[in-house]
Amino acid sequence: MLIWCMLGLIGLGRGMAMTIVQEVSLGDMAILRCPSNDDNHRFQFWELSTRDIIGPGNNVDKQKYKYEVLTGTLYIKGVSTQEKGVYTCISKHLDNPSMSAKSVELVVRQNWETVYEEDSSTNLLRVLVVVLSIALILILSFIVYTLKRDRLSQFRDFIDEESGGTPSPDDISGIAGSYKSTVAPLRPAPPLPPARYPAPLPTGGSSIVIGGFDSSPAMTFDTDFPREFTSVSMAQSKM
Repeated sequence: MLIWCMLGLIGLGRGMAMTIVQEVSLGDMAILRCPSNDDNHRFQFWELSTRDIIGPGNNVDKQKYKYEVLTGTLYIKGVSTQEKGVYTCISKHLDNPSMSAKSVELVVRQNWETVYEEDSSTNLLRVLVVVLSIALILILSFIVYTLKRDRLSQFRDFIDEESGGTPSPDDISGIAGSYKSTVAPLRPAPPLPPARYPAPLPTGGSSIVIGGFDSSPAMTFDTDFPREFTSVSMAQSKM
């Protein structure tokens, strides 16, 4: 109860006090020195912006916070964004019951890449960007497909107009059936009549026979050489 009364009295003049700003990187140890502790004052406790008290007789997270009784120096291990804020050091005058209060503002520097990775709003924005990108790709793909299909349809219509129309499968089957019905089956050819060979030539000479069929009479050509040429040939052979 006494502590809260002291805090009420100190709060009257706290607005006039100078606030010291101290920066520390995320995850590092913060060391806050009590600015109200001097030769005429002795450290009493630290007051946090959350109205929590760190000092003798108060339960404190010893794994997180540690302080020196004489100097009032406060150590904060593994600083996170939850520890940022204003820390007010309260000290008591040695000769009278007056109190001195001076504040230190703890600023936590963050790695922006880590902030972007862990921030829920940033992650939501990333999801929205991905979804919109996929939707845009699908819309563009559908437009391209529709344009290609329309062009192909126009090209087919042009070909049909130039060729006089493309027959349907039913028409093609009907034409094939009529073609099969009009074509007569093949019949074997009749055998040829036997050939007539000419009569043997007489022994006295040689002749060539042309013809010999019933449709045309045979023609015989005499091929006998003159007798003088024959006798001359025989005489030369005897020599």
